[in-house]
Amino acid sequence: MKTLQRLHIQLRLSEESLRAKVEGEFEVEVWQASTSVQGQEEHNVRGSELEEELRAQRAACEEEQFQIKEAHSRMRAVEQEVKSATLEARAYKRRYDTTRQKTNHVQEQDAFA
Repeated sequence: MKTLQRLHIQLRLSEESLRAKVEGEFEVEVWQASTSVQGQEEHNVRGSELEEELRAQRAACEEEQFQIKEAHSRMRAVEQEVKSATLEARAYKRRYDTTRQKTNHVQEQDAFA
């Protein structure tokens, strides 16, 4: 009977030891899984932050490109105004030179007459 009791006690101790081992392994697995999930969540948060930063930079680049296009457009308009003013000034100078030549010619004829 004592042998049976000892075997029963050893069986219980073995069960408790096995249960503790299994529970310990389970706790380790749960801890590893939660750590993995936490790491993934941190990774996801950082990824979201980077995506938001990228969106902000993209918006800033698009705004800068728009401003550059606007500046180029204004520059082309000014270039056209300068060309137009240059042509107008040349036409005015030709008219002035023609008028001056005619005036000089008339004055020369008056001087000889």
